[in-house]
Amino acid sequence: MKVMNYKEAELKTEKAARGAGVRWLLSERDGETGMAMRVIEIEAGGQTPDHAHPWEHQVFMLRGEGRVVVEGEAMEFVCMIPASATGAYDH
Repeated sequence: MKVMNYKEAELKTEKAARGAGVRWLLSERDGETGMAMRVIEIEAGGQTPDHAHPWEHQVFMLRGEGRVVVEGEAMEFVCMIPASATGAYDH
């Protein structure tokens, strides 16, 4: 079992992401094999690059405005991204 405040996880950034970072809360490093839990923080005007993962994942926007683009289709609010589907986030 892992218990933590999400802000304790390091905010990691990548060159390909503009004004965005990710906090990995649960992952393979914690023994997870079929899922990951992340908090993605995106500044106004920021975005992540289009990318894919071999697992499905769900998206829930906590605050602010933004959208998720999955396989070229923009979605707002809550969505489920199928395994291996390409997707990106923007704010």
